Parts: sequence; structure tokens; C-alpha cells
Amino acid sequence: LRAHLALRDSDDTAALDHLATAMTLALHTGHHQTFLDDRPTLGALIDNAAAMTGHRLRLPDQPAAPHTSAISDTPQLVEPLTARELEVLRLLPTHLTYVQIADELLVSPNTVKSYIKSIYRKLQADTRGTAVTTAYNLGFIR
Repeated sequence: LRAHLALRDSDDTAALDHLATAMTLALHTGHHQTFLDDRPTLGALIDNAAAMTGHRLRLPDQPAAPHTSAISDTPQLVEPLTARELEVLRLLPTHLTYVQIADELLVSPNTVKSYIKSIYRKLQADTRGTAVTTAYNLGFIR
């Protein structure tokens, strides 16, 4: 739904991010979704999001492949990351300080610390490096 809203607002980048996030979460939880391509742009976004997340798309008349996780050694998220947590997470590999991340996102350093604490909990990480590695493995950052 967020992707559709972003498309309505002519924000293809946000639409792609929303689809990729949904597909990444679905990949690790075993969820399947049927997408109806009611706009040519949505079809291209779905293809791009599938490529980014490692999904194999199939047509309705194709049989479903048995589900296997693309990354079997990676922990599954019990609680999904929020959009703002994903923004903070994508800045972690840049080696910016918390103050610099706060400046980038126009929030306080304490807010960044709070987001990072939540990210670590959700990714089951105890260091920045572990969080970044897990995020890469889950496809949240590239």
C-alpha cells in the first residue's frame, strides 16, 4: 500500500524502497504475495524490488517452488524495522558518528541512540559491525 501511495505522489524511489522492504521481510518469513500490475510503472518496480531482494517472481499459471530461505544462516526478524529505523540503519555502514547521523536526519543524537538501540535489539546485534553485517545479509542495505 505504501508503494501505491508513493507512486500516486510520483515518488518511484520511495515506492521501490517500500516494495523491497516488504519483499525482504516476506522472504525470511515465508509469506507469499500476489501482485496485480495495474500500472506499467508498478510492474517495473516489482521487477526491480524482486531483483534487489532475491525473489523469484512467477506468473499465476506457474507452479510454486518449494519455499527455501535464500539466506538460511541469517536470523529472522521477530519484529520488523520501522521506516525511520531503516533510514538510520542505512547510514551505519558510512561510519558517521551518531551526531553526524542526527544532523543528516534532522533529529537529536539521543534520538539516533534510541533508534540504534532498537535496531540492535531487532537484528539481535550487540555491535555496529554485527548490525551492519546482519543488515547486509537480510538485504536491508547493499
